[in-house]
Amino acid sequence: MFVTKLRASKVANLKVQFASTIGTLVRHATFIGRDVPKTGIVDALTEAVRDKNENVRRKSMAALGELLFYIVTQEQEELLAGDNNAGGDGEGGSIQDQKAGSSSWYIPNGTTTTICRLLRTAEDPVTQHYAVKTLENVFTVGGDWASRLGSHETALSLVHICTLGRSESLKTTASSALARLFRCNFSQVQAMTDKIGIRTIIGFLDEGNAKVQQSFATVLIMSLDANCSNKTRNALSDQTSLIATLVHLLDHGSPVIRGKALICIIELSKLQVHWFVKACQMKLLNVLERLQKAKDEYIYHCLTHAQASMATIAELLQVQISEWMDKLCTRRTSAHGVRTTSTYQQHSSSTSVMIQNLNAHCVVLLGVATSSLFRSACCTETGLIESLASWVRKLRKGMPPQLSDAQNTVFNVIEAISQQGDILLYKMEDILHLLVPMLCANMTDSHSGDIRFLCAKLLCDMVLFYISEMYTARELSNDDTFAGPGQLVENKELLRSKIAEELLPKIPALLRDED
Repeated sequence: MFVTKLRASKVANLKVQFASTIGTLVRHATFIGRDVPKTGIVDALTEAVRDKNENVRRKSMAALGELLFYIVTQEQEELLAGDNNAGGDGEGGSIQDQKAGSSSWYIPNGTTTTICRLLRTAEDPVTQHYAVKTLENVFTVGGDWASRLGSHETALSLVHICTLGRSESLKTTASSALARLFRCNFSQVQAMTDKIGIRTIIGFLDEGNAKVQQSFATVLIMSLDANCSNKTRNALSDQTSLIATLVHLLDHGSPVIRGKALICIIELSKLQVHWFVKACQMKLLNVLERLQKAKDEYIYHCLTHAQASMATIAELLQVQISEWMDKLCTRRTSAHGVRTTSTYQQHSSSTSVMIQNLNAHCVVLLGVATSSLFRSACCTETGLIESLASWVRKLRKGMPPQLSDAQNTVFNVIEAISQQGDILLYKMEDILHLLVPMLCANMTDSHSGDIRFLCAKLLCDMVLFYISEMYTARELSNDDTFAGPGQLVENKELLRSKIAEELLPKIPALLRDED
């Protein structure tokens, strides 16, 4: 009846009342009968949204939004019910159930066109806000209708509203709708990111509206996928202030924004590890130590994600350090072939930059290895012991003088590992096979007295720790309830052989050391 009256009425005030009543009925309805779609309610409300009177447009768009939300929700529920029935009744029943709801409602193309048009015109901000809210609700539910309405043009229109919208509530709703669009249409994330531009997305992180910041942080996280386009990667390289912005957001008043800023840093670091180095140079690890004390569940889950991702980041750090160390050790021998002054200056300049980057990456690796939050993931879930042994070997063969800082940092990482009993036990075989021989060789052969002393100290600490643990395990092994660390028993002979073959032969030379 109200649909018929809405179509037939010529009086604006009556249309407002009819549209408002329809919206109220839909909003509070627990079920809408299958005869309602036959009344043409969707067409009637769509026509009313195009009315000349702004009050009619507003109430009609509000009612249409409520109806579309109901339709999308009903279809998704019926799809889920069909999937559940498929488990017990077979595929035939599920297909029939899935089609049952979708055949009841028909949404004409004119309706979607009208909604999209409202996004592009700001003649009536209130009606536009209702349209944006409708999209937010649809994208929250997801499904076919979210894909149908969630085009690249829709994403651009929502960004346009966030940029030029005068109402903070409208900008908040538009940013939320955009974030939900990215989440429900993940296969199109990279295409939409390229369309919007990563610079634009990053720009909203400095927005004064916290809810807009939160939504665009979500969009940025999903844009930083491992398969992101070259266009996005190139644009990211130009964003010199991005890390500073994200580190600053780690002190934001909203725990959700703090957590999302951390996830952004982690995802950036997995794309290109130099982002993590920059963040650590801005005291990221110190900030995360403070975040650990925050009693917020969302921050806790974000920190857990960071811990789970640290093995990947640590591996990337090790790969980059190994590449630069190889190049620098090679350049020492090739530098003698450089003749011209200009070529020598270019060679020297590039070498200087590479050394600075190497030192920075080594310092960050040391910070991660000594961090209570990331130490375990860095030292036990990666090939760090193998990398350290390889670096010590390379530096021992022929180290350019400029690499002394990197060498000291590498030995500091080894020292940090030697102070962690759980890591020493977990990586015992690797340490005995790889690190102990290298430390024994440097204990007597290194030109630096500090390095010789440090190697002797590290060997003493680690060997005494293993002997102590084996003695304790032997004492407790008489107790039937003590299972004993099998790794200690298995590596007992290995430890003895390393002491006899690697350590003891070096003692005479160590005693003759003038230092």
